[in-house]
Amino acid sequence: MSSRSSAAKVARWLVTKEKREEAVALLCAWAANGPNDKEGQELLAEAYRLDPGSQLAQLAFEKMEGIEAKDHAALDAAVAQWTAEEITKLEKQIARPNFMRAQVGFNNNIKFNGIVFHVQTEDSGLDRPHIITHLFADGGRIIKSHKRSYASEVQRNDIAMYVRTLMKGQHMEMAIMLREVDASSSIAKASGDFILSLLNSFAWLTTISSVSRIFSRSFIASSGSMRSDGFRPSAR
Repeated sequence: MSSRSSAAKVARWLVTKEKREEAVALLCAWAANGPNDKEGQELLAEAYRLDPGSQLAQLAFEKMEGIEAKDHAALDAAVAQWTAEEITKLEKQIARPNFMRAQVGFNNNIKFNGIVFHVQTEDSGLDRPHIITHLFADGGRIIKSHKRSYASEVQRNDIAMYVRTLMKGQHMEMAIMLREVDASSSIAKASGDFILSLLNSFAWLTTISSVSRIFSRSFIASSGSMRSDGFRPSAR
């Protein structure tokens, strides 16, 4: 069950989200719907601080003091809206990592049989929930891209860690594709176009658990034909 301290916490968060009117309504509801004690008075005082002319705060004061009012409908509506369940739900949202802006990505140069490739993975943020990985060759030409959506996962409590894991996994997938190209082919003489034709047959992993397992592969250390500079955050 949420407490008045939880209500105060959620109200402060609403203010940071520029939802001052909602914060005042919440404070008034929780001040009036309970004993007229120190906690209730502090909630009401904060409501008045946010909006000195609040009619809702006046109604809450009257109810707390036992003063008859002609119409408490607005206050009753606020009490009905700002339930303990609603406070609990918002508290969970507060606890979630917030990264509406894109997370920092990864960039790697990979040398494969004398050809230098660049792998770049970027996140587009929660407002456009997808990550995309590009494979560059010939000094900057994109020869392969893969885009993966995580729109169905944005409500996860561990969304920041989830997306970070997905980014690393997809980044490594692209590097693994290079390693798995048939070394017996004329790869040493190949252009980016030839490698692209080989990479097109690669099956992208479809689940986060499958992508995560890539991390346990020491593919860079075990492959004599490929080396990496290590993960480097993208410049932003």
